[in-house]
Amino acid sequence: MRGTGLVALHAWTTWTVPVPPPPQDPTMPYAYEPGLLGEDEGRLLAETLVGCAERYPQVPVELRSVRAATRETLVAESSNAQLLVVGARGRGGFTGLLLGSVSQAVLHHARCPVAVVGSQARVAH
Repeated sequence: MRGTGLVALHAWTTWTVPVPPPPQDPTMPYAYEPGLLGEDEGRLLAETLVGCAERYPQVPVELRSVRAATRETLVAESSNAQLLVVGARGRGGFTGLLLGSVSQAVLHHARCPVAVVGSQARVAH
């Protein structure tokens, strides 16, 4: 509707990614090999958006997976955005009442409007 594209940004650090389970083969390393974590995070982003291009072919989508601090990266990127959309996972006993640290940070510091979307939200087809 706005005649613009979408930037799907996934900012991650080694602290925000779950550690893989120990391998069945004890000779295999119990860690990511150099470069594999970045590849896995890029693949996660692409898999998350599977089907969106088919449903909305008129919307150009740029996928960006970056190793960087999430809050700071989103706030910095908001300078070039018309709208910043972040997810809220809704963890804990006060689901829906409290926002996480990323949502709080972008609501207070983003340089554009912000939409916080709960984990139960679904895209209309």
